[in-house]
Amino acid sequence: MRCRRSELFAALAIVLLAVQADAGVRRFDLTTDASSNAEGEIELEGWLDFGRPQFAGGTATNGMAWLGARFGLLDNLELAGFLVFEKTDVAEPTGEKSGLMMWVTELRWRPIEEGKWPVDFFIQAQMLHWFEAQHPLQFRFTVGVSKNVGRFLLAANFSFWESLEFNGVNGPGTRWEWTDLSVGVSANLMEADGPRPSMNLGLEAWSLNKLTNVAVHSHLLQGGGVVVGPTLSLARGRLWLTAHLGLPVYVFTAPNAARAGFDSTVVGRIMLGLAL
Repeated sequence: MRCRRSELFAALAIVLLAVQADAGVRRFDLTTDASSNAEGEIELEGWLDFGRPQFAGGTATNGMAWLGARFGLLDNLELAGFLVFEKTDVAEPTGEKSGLMMWVTELRWRPIEEGKWPVDFFIQAQMLHWFEAQHPLQFRFTVGVSKNVGRFLLAANFSFWESLEFNGVNGPGTRWEWTDLSVGVSANLMEADGPRPSMNLGLEAWSLNKLTNVAVHSHLLQGGGVVVGPTLSLARGRLWLTAHLGLPVYVFTAPNAARAGFDSTVVGRIMLGLAL
């Protein structure tokens, strides 16, 4: 699996070097800055998540793939949609170990033009529709700020998660409610020049925390916790590539779990974007 991931990463980097024309760059993986596609611009994206921490004996999600697109409705309003696929260690009741997990719809609005205020900020709303009948419809509401300081980009996000009521481990009326916080700093190390891509290197720290007596059920951090790690981004032409590797420095214990130990010691996300 490690070899395949390394080969995939190398192949994406080679493709990145081969494409001409201008495009933006995503400098963070888990933190979002206030920039967005301009009106009428379309961007295709593919993500790969791996290594989600999971209580020993539970069903670990080995990998998740996101396929989707972003569209600039206005210069400050962006619509996005993703289909999310998963691969697990343990087969579902259908006998499958992989398949379609959910679809995600996202709307992001930047009220003020970039650079007009001391910091740029945005508001974002997401809806997550699980294809597994036992999981509820989820909503995520995010506010974020970012600022360019010379070669550095600083960003911070705070999100509140809510869901419809469902029949969960605590019986009817269960809700998934939690918060997440992420901060990032990225430094521009190299500008694009001829065949050479632009390169940025940063550090991201992010955390998930449950608000009710129900374990967090999230993509990269089952049970909640704190993760810190580096993020590398490359961009050339119409393509950009961003990769994050995080170390769970602290993982919260689910309220109904007396087990110790986790299936993974690192988590990661690789993102590839293509501007049309």
